[in-house]
Amino acid sequence: MKKMTYGNLESVLLSLGFDKRPIEPNGVLYFVPNDKNIWIPMPVRSSNDPIRPHHYVAARLTIDGLGPVDAAVFEREMKAHGELPDGVMPYFPSVK
Repeated sequence: MKKMTYGNLESVLLSLGFDKRPIEPNGVLYFVPNDKNIWIPMPVRSSNDPIRPHHYVAARLTIDGLGPVDAAVFEREMKAHGELPDGVMPYFPSVK
């Protein structure tokens, strides 16, 4: 199975309502409009580069903690593009 890429991450985040803004010197910020608390900084990478595990986990944890969708939805959308990065465990919702 193919690996998830930074292009997959961007596509999923934009489809979930995030916007994108470049940040200096070599980054990009994904954010939810009208919500100052939901933002995910990422380095600029080729859209075909496999996503690094810590970047995937950072995005998933931000979404799990702050929204705008459930982290299980995010992970399902990402898995449609490929397998989880090496060393990343599947998402398990916290017990409430």
